[in-house]
Amino acid sequence: MHKRSFKRRVDGLFLLLGLSCWLAGCGNDTPNQPGTLQPTLSSIQSNIFNLKCAMQGCHVTGGLAPMSLETANSFVTLVNATSLYGNPKLMRVKPNDALNSALYLKIIGDPAVGGPSARMPLSLGALTTAEVNAIRDWINAGALFDGTSAPVNTVQIIRPANRTVQVGGTLDLDVRAFDVNNNIVPATFSWSSSPAGVATVNPTNGVVTGVSVGSATITASVGGKSDTLAITVAPAPALQATLSSIQANIFTPKCVNAGCHPGGGAPMSLQSGASFAALVGVNSAYARPRVAPENAANSVLYLKVIGDNTVGRLMPLVGGPLSQTETDSIAAWINRGALNN
Repeated sequence: MHKRSFKRRVDGLFLLLGLSCWLAGCGNDTPNQPGTLQPTLSSIQSNIFNLKCAMQGCHVTGGLAPMSLETANSFVTLVNATSLYGNPKLMRVKPNDALNSALYLKIIGDPAVGGPSARMPLSLGALTTAEVNAIRDWINAGALFDGTSAPVNTVQIIRPANRTVQVGGTLDLDVRAFDVNNNIVPATFSWSSSPAGVATVNPTNGVVTGVSVGSATITASVGGKSDTLAITVAPAPALQATLSSIQANIFTPKCVNAGCHPGGGAPMSLQSGASFAALVGVNSAYARPRVAPENAANSVLYLKVIGDNTVGRLMPLVGGPLSQTETDSIAAWINRGALNN
């Protein structure tokens, strides 16, 4: 037996629990095991926990035991969860260390957790050597969750080197979810931004768009867990005859954020990353391309922003017409080849 520095004691609660479980029906003969026992949580769950622990009055929700070992709960209630034993307290399951895990010590009847009289399970007799070894080996292999998806314990937004986005510009954020063992687990996140008047964020993919100069907090959430990131929105650079500059100074603040492109019934998106494909070389409803490279005079985009009556209403609809400098920059970009720059 290994020597340990923590206090040895017998917890009377577990003696009472054993009697209660027997009276409640936990003392029935052990049913046939449903499958070959393996050192994995799913196998231990079906072959041991479900048959000998998570029974009426014992390790179930509302039972006398201090935690549930039911399928939906066992991982969270065991792994890295504090037990009643030791000083400092032992973990119920300490990944990679069965000899300092209260679960393993309980099933071998170690004096550090109550001794043979408090061995678990109380009413069905000691576990077999194979069962004890499966639990030991699962813990020593990292106490991993091997189901379809481990419960999310923490969320972390990956901190970009640059947390500043310009008005009209975008910042692509990424996020990770971790279980209690700090393993990455798959998760679908929801994103939000506050205040939305400074920056917006795509609720599903985490792309942030600068709206106005200031500071905003971006939040990623899943399963009741979340992380936040503070970002700064800086002024857009002076307008130039490039798509990126036109995007930041015109399309995003005056077309996208006005609720039109997309939204408001507009036929295409002028969002960053989408505007080039939606405009250049794409036919319009006016028998002309939306943008004809090197030919602003035959491009519906340019004709729209200068108010040419052959292509319907003047754009943008909200906020008044563009300035001469703005329309000239669009014309120059088109006449220079309408590059994705």
